Amino acid sequence: MVRRHRAAVQGRELNEKISELTVERDFWKARSASSRPERQAMIDRGAEVPVKLQAELLGLSRSSVYYVPRALPERDLLLMLVALEA
Repeated sequence: MVRRHRAAVQGRELNEKISELTVERDFWKARSASSRPERQAMIDRGAEVPVKLQAELLGLSRSSVYYVPRALPERDLLLMLVALEA
């Protein structure tokens, strides 16, 4: 009885590991065929795989995953235009 239980637990653990490795393999395939912006677009915040692991598997830094660019203030844009004209 104990052996059957142990075998069932080991079977579940193996299936979980296989699923985990399958997801990681799919990420690696996608990484090898994609540019950085494409890989950033692959991050799925609702996935079972944590964002940290997705970023790692896709070869992205976590900061680039969470970064949201801000618009430049109008004053800075005007300064850039003045610098270009000089």
